[in-house]
Amino acid sequence: PMDNALKKAKEKNNNKEIKIREIILVGGSTKIPKIKARLKKMFKCKINDLINPDETVAYGATLMAAKILIKKEKLLLGFNLMDITPLSLGVEVVNEDEKEEIRKEGGKMSVIIKRGESIPCTKIRSYTTIEDNQESVPIIIYEGENAFVKYNHMLKKKELTGLTKKPKGKVNIEVKF
Repeated sequence: PMDNALKKAKEKNNNKEIKIREIILVGGSTKIPKIKARLKKMFKCKINDLINPDETVAYGATLMAAKILIKKEKLLLGFNLMDITPLSLGVEVVNEDEKEEIRKEGGKMSVIIKRGESIPCTKIRSYTTIEDNQESVPIIIYEGENAFVKYNHMLKKKELTGLTKKPKGKVNIEVKF
């Protein structure tokens, strides 16, 4: 596809050489390292992957939907547009897996609002302490689809303090989104 696109671009520019200074990656394939490496080798230029690929795809889909609505408005009567969460939202919990290689991955993502959930919505999950006489708990909010938080995007970190000293598992903490 890249070769065809370049060939067509060259034809449109009367076969003048095309200078590419930067490539901006969007969409799911931006997460594939082999594609980035191939593009860098092929074009010998800067690869910009700072744009959130999921947001770009969603934005493009929105523009396409708007085009369809404008052209075929009458066919879409009776449809409701809904806002949904583009990525799951949750908090970090301790990874107590019995397998050491899984524990090494670090904290796990406890999903509170699943990807695709209509918004606005309210969800509540209960958690508990993991140590005896624990007086505080870090509440770290993430968005993403991976089971391990280190692969997701951290949104906010807050320390919940002033917990009643009790044995582990006896303090109930409700997290509400």
